[in-house]
Formats: sequence, structure tokens, C-alpha cells
Amino acid sequence: MTPEKKNQRRLRNLAFLSLLLLAVGGTFAFQAFNQRAINDRLNDVQVNVGGRVHDYYNRDTENKDIFVENYGERPIMARIRLSEFLETRQTGETDFTPLVSGSQRDQLDSWTTWIPSPDDINVRANIGNSNAFNRYSRLTFGWSRQG
Repeated sequence: MTPEKKNQRRLRNLAFLSLLLLAVGGTFAFQAFNQRAINDRLNDVQVNVGGRVHDYYNRDTENKDIFVENYGERPIMARIRLSEFLETRQTGETDFTPLVSGSQRDQLDSWTTWIPSPDDINVRANIGNSNAFNRYSRLTFGWSRQG
């Protein structure tokens, strides 16, 4: 066998081996890409840290309760964002008008974030469009509760 044929054979074998390694490496890279990371911590003391957000709505009373349950052994911090949307229709009109211009029912990101006043949690703060809902938040339609 001539030295030129030996070099061609080595080059062919090297190319085949490279393609084989590339295929195997690509398979492992794809498998590693699909894996999920689990955020577990190993401590000397096992601590149960966890919480759950509950959202209960009663259709009969139209009462909505949102709260965070801490089922762990340590205090947790939860951040909840409440957003509002309101549209009205005047008598004789066919189209609804949103209370805050630019907001749309189907686009949740356009809804107004509920920001409480620093003095009273039941009153919305005068920040952005949050206070636009104040005049509708205490409507009673002639009915009032004792106390």
C-alpha cells in the first residue's frame, strides 16, 4: 500500500470517527438540555420550607378570599399582585367602555394593579390608575350592614 493511500484511509477513518463522536455528543447534549433542575438544599438540619396560595370564590355571596398558607417550619414571604378591570355601558348604548382607557378584558397585562393607600388598606392609593376604582369600591345600592 502506498503512503498516499494510507493517508487517505487514515483521513477517512478520522472523519468517520469524528462524525460518530459528534452524533453521540449531540445526543447527550440534547438529553442534558431536556433535564429539569431541582432546587434541593442539603442542610445539617432538615427544614420543611413551603407555602401555597389559596384563592377561594363563593358564587352565592360573591366573596373572594385570597391567602397564603405556610405549611413549613420557618416564616415565608409571599408577594401577591392583584389587578382590576371594569367596563361600563350606559343606558341605550351597545358598546362597553373600560374605566381605565387602554385596558382590555382579554389582555391581563393591561389591567390596573391594586395599590393600597399607606393609611387605609381599603382605599386605593393615588398612584397611576389605581385610584380610578375608589368610587366603585364602596357601592351598596341602597343596602348597608350594621356596624
